[in-house]
Order: sequence, then structure tokens, then C-alpha cells
Amino acid sequence: MGTVLVLLFRKHGDGSVASFYRTQTKMEILTYSSVKSYEKEGTQNYILLKGVTVLGFFQRFFKKVEEVNKQEAAVSELGSEMYVESPEEEAMNLWVEIAQNIIVNSIKAADNLVDRAFVLVEMREEPSFDIFYQKDGRLVMWHELEDPVVKERIENELLPQAPSVASAVNGNFAQVEHPGIAYAQLQFEWATKAWFSHIIWEDHEHAKLAKEEILRNWFSNLSAEIKTKPLDSDTKLSWYPE
Repeated sequence: MGTVLVLLFRKHGDGSVASFYRTQTKMEILTYSSVKSYEKEGTQNYILLKGVTVLGFFQRFFKKVEEVNKQEAAVSELGSEMYVESPEEEAMNLWVEIAQNIIVNSIKAADNLVDRAFVLVEMREEPSFDIFYQKDGRLVMWHELEDPVVKERIENELLPQAPSVASAVNGNFAQVEHPGIAYAQLQFEWATKAWFSHIIWEDHEHAKLAKEEILRNWFSNLSAEIKTKPLDSDTKLSWYPE
């Protein structure tokens, strides 16, 4: 018998909603199969998900439960979250979540004292993060920063995560038979908190480019571009290659 995940939620007299789940086998990321919902025993609802990808589902559902408990949403709105995305969408959602964490951690590692952050992520044979910042009107690589504590933090805590990121992200894409990511470019603007990403897939011709070429040209193009781009532009800067 395959894994069956059962999600239950109960409406209390005060209008709040409690939710919990159990599985007949261990908790894991599964493949999409089907979703079935039904009602039983009055106000208690059982949502049966057979073989669904659960990460995105739980994130949406528990966020809605929180909104209900804060009286920001009606209990009836829980039903709107009872859907699952395709395996490809789930794999992409995982990447988006990880990408956001990478760029946010890059800013935090610099003590939030930079205007913009940029990260080139390589996920090929030798995964790596190349991080640089806009600070005081110019671009600097992470190892050119003045604060030794910041540099040590980036080198010892952030950069070593690249292999595990590549393994998790491209492992998920491989499971759904989707091309993996060769390179990804990320950028973050501190004033507006806007962040942007660009992907070069393994099956794209640009995936053949050397990392050094991409980094050198992207850094050069951005160095000229930031001279005319306000710090609160709320728009992406260029990529290389476009």
C-alpha cells in the first residue's frame, strides 16, 4: 500500500481552527497522484491526499489556518487551498524558496550594510556561490569587504552551502524529469526589499559558458548600470547573458 497522508482540521466554538496530520508511512516528499476530500462527523473534515507533493500544500494551508485564527479569513476559505501543484511546479517552488533564502542570508551576512546584493549560483560539477555587493556607489566582491568578521561569516557559513543547495534543487528537478539548473543569478535591492532571479537551464546553450565569463561580464555590466540606477528603483538590473 502506498503512502497516504491524512490532514484533519477542526473548527472550535471560538472560531479558531486546529489542524494536524498523520501518515501511514514516514513523512516524505511524494509525487502527485490525487486529492479527495469529504466531510465526516459534523464539523470535522478529513482531507485525504494520496501521493501528493506536500511542501507547497502545507505552506499554503497552514498560512490560511493562521489567517482564520486571526479572523482575517473565514473557515470556508480553507477549501480554496485544497489543491496540489504539479511536480514541476513544486520543484520550482522549492528553488524559489531556496533562492530567496540565499539572497536574504547574503544581505544578513553583510550586516544589512549594503545597498544591493548579487549572487551567481553555479550548480554544475563544482557548485559555488559568487557574491558581490553594491556599497558606497560601487560594486565589491565579498572578499573585498573591509570587515573581517563579515568576510569570515560569508566564507565559513554561506559559501559551503552551495553543494547541498545544488543537490537538493537539481535532485528535485531530476525526479520530475525536468532539466536542472546550470547557473542562477540573484539580485536584491535593500531600499525596496525587491529581489529578482534569472535561471540558465542545463539544456540551454548558455549553460556551456564558463562561470568566470559570466561573473566577469555580469559584474562589468552592473558596474556601469548602477551609476544611473537609483537605490530605490524597485526594478531588476541586467543579467549576463540576457
